[in-house]
Amino acid sequence: MEIASQDNEEFPDVIIKLEQEEEEPCHLRLHGSGTFPGTSSGFSDVVIKEEDEEELCVLDQEGSEEGGHLADEQSEKPNEKTCPVVLQMEDKKRRVSYEARFKQKVILYAEAHGNRQAARQFNIPESNVRLWRQHKLALFSTTVARKKFTGPQKGRHPDVDQEVLKFIWERRNNGLPVTSDSIRNKASEVAAALSIPRQVFKASRGWVDRFMKRMGVSLRQRKTLC
Repeated sequence: MEIASQDNEEFPDVIIKLEQEEEEPCHLRLHGSGTFPGTSSGFSDVVIKEEDEEELCVLDQEGSEEGGHLADEQSEKPNEKTCPVVLQMEDKKRRVSYEARFKQKVILYAEAHGNRQAARQFNIPESNVRLWRQHKLALFSTTVARKKFTGPQKGRHPDVDQEVLKFIWERRNNGLPVTSDSIRNKASEVAAALSIPRQVFKASRGWVDRFMKRMGVSLRQRKTLC
C-alpha cells in the first residue's frame, strides 16, 4: 500500500492504491452541452458505462451518431423495411369492345377452322373465341351493333330460356319477325313439354321483359343497306 504525501503540508485527502488491484478505465458517455471540470469541452451530463451494458447509439454535440460498431453496421447496411422500393408498373392493357357483328364472324370462322386459327385470323385472344362460342345463341339474337355483352344470366328455368332463345335465333336467320306474343307462346309450349306446371311457370309479359334483359335480346332490328 502506498500513501501519497508531501513535506510540511497537510493533506485532507489521502489517495490509497492497492498494488494488486487495478482500476478499470471508465468509458464516458457525453450528452448535451456544459462544462466538464478540467476540460475545455462543454458537456453537462456524464454517463459511466458499466461492463454489462450494451453499447448504445448516442448523439454528440454536432448531432452525429456515435456508438461504435453498432452504429457503423446500421449505417452501412440499409434497412430492408424502411428503404424505398421503386416498382416499375407495366402499362395496363386497354380493353377493347367488339360489336356483335364482329363476334358472329369470329364464331362462324371458328366453327369451320377451329378456335386457335380464328384467334390468329382476327388477332384476338383464344379465350374470347371460346367465350363467344358459348354465348352463340345470345350473340346471334341480339342487335349486330351491340358491344357490351356479359353473357346470358340464369333464370329459374334455364331450359326454357335456351329453347326460346334458339327459337328467336332460328326465326331471325330465316328472316321471320319475332314478337313478344310469339316468345310467350313458345315459352308456354316449351314449359308444357318439360312438364312444368302452370302454377310454377307462367309466360307473362313481365317474364318476356326479364328474359330479353337476361339474354340481351331486343325486338328491334336495324335495317342495313347493302
